[in-house]
Amino acid sequence: MIMFYLVFGLENPNSKKWVQFIYEIEISIYAIILPVIAIMSVETWKNVFTKTFKKLFKSTNVNPSSISENKAIGGIPLEHLDHIKCSNGENIVFKLDQEAKIYFNQLEKAWA
Repeated sequence: MIMFYLVFGLENPNSKKWVQFIYEIEISIYAIILPVIAIMSVETWKNVFTKTFKKLFKSTNVNPSSISENKAIGGIPLEHLDHIKCSNGENIVFKLDQEAKIYFNQLEKAWA
């Protein structure tokens, strides 16, 4: 109510602009802080939010030295990854030597 009066009751345009700016900052802060307070105050919401947040921003970077000849990313055997296929239905998970051959064949075709 006070902000409404200040925005519409003031005659000076500069004062009006400053009051509008402060009001917009207040609204932005409330829009961020109130949901955080609501989420952190309920334990169930807090757990769900933290799990979802961790899933969204989980690092998926792979260190090439962590991939061995017989294992895929994360230590999963390559035999268990046969179900992963591209949109054409072709396998996209190969052993390292097969993957190198496929890559260089594709590179050779692109340069031809």
